[in-house]
Amino acid sequence: MNNKSSYFISKKLLFFLIISTLYIVLVTYRLPYCSDTNNYLTHPGFEKLNLLSADNLLYHLLYLIGDNILWFKYLQTVSVIFFLSGLFIIPINSGRFLLASLIPWFYSIIGLHYWSCGIRNSVSFSLLFFLFCFINSKIFIDRKYLRFIVKTIFAILSLITHWTSIFILPFVLKKTLLNNILEIFNSIFLFKIPKKNIYKNILFILGFLLIVVFGANKLEIYSFFASRQAYGTKFPIVMIVNLIIYYFLHKDSIKKIKEISSLYFLTLVTSASTFFGFTQLVIRFQLAFWILFLVSILIYQRKNAFTFFMLSSPAFLYYLLNNYSLYYLY
Repeated sequence: MNNKSSYFISKKLLFFLIISTLYIVLVTYRLPYCSDTNNYLTHPGFEKLNLLSADNLLYHLLYLIGDNILWFKYLQTVSVIFFLSGLFIIPINSGRFLLASLIPWFYSIIGLHYWSCGIRNSVSFSLLFFLFCFINSKIFIDRKYLRFIVKTIFAILSLITHWTSIFILPFVLKKTLLNNILEIFNSIFLFKIPKKNIYKNILFILGFLLIVVFGANKLEIYSFFASRQAYGTKFPIVMIVNLIIYYFLHKDSIKKIKEISSLYFLTLVTSASTFFGFTQLVIRFQLAFWILFLVSILIYQRKNAFTFFMLSSPAFLYYLLNNYSLYYLY
């Protein structure tokens, strides 16, 4: 290994250690004051472990730990570590790693939405995010069975820590799933001869639809004209604006890079759905797809990523400055 490579690794590792420590301090400095905090601090936990029930694992850990505050901070710490560890293993240089590490605060609301309040959702997404990064990394690249085992473990852990993962996981396991769906419908509509591997894609899509059916009872709260009051009223607007900006700056990337285009349209569809009657609670899916989209830009788009990140930041920075003090400095 030459000196340049050694310097690159040590510099990236140094960023990882410093940023991880800083973020853990920021979210565990004191208990946040948000809508979910009291529920977590008064929950007794589940005595029996039932891995067939989403959320049961984390509440079983709460019962074993026996201290709600300590449990709360443990989950926050786990989320930060897995999120940043995911960024660390993907093939990006230290500069892009540093930019990506700012995503939870300057380019999204993960820091004050997942890490600080929705801690169960946070653990689930951080595990799912690590899986996404692992798939995009070169770790165990020559050991397919070992990669399969790692992917299976993190997929299961994400599923049994929060139910929302069930609708995002298929797009993580198959990065171009949306493109495959569109290609299949296009082939059927135009009566074209199916392309290579189309049957494999169809089976994967049918599996995804089966998952959706099993999760329909949970998805009901995101349905048309749901009565539950939602908190993501402004987020869809911010998403639409940012996606329009990206289109004008990098429409070639949308056309040429499937990994980017798939997540771009998933973010667009979930954002636009709120304007057609879906409750703004769909923010849970918007936010997940948005994060994966941003990281995909840093992985696959080789030039001019910085400009878009800067233009998409103001709304999130405003949210951060207005809410961190309310959550932690009251």
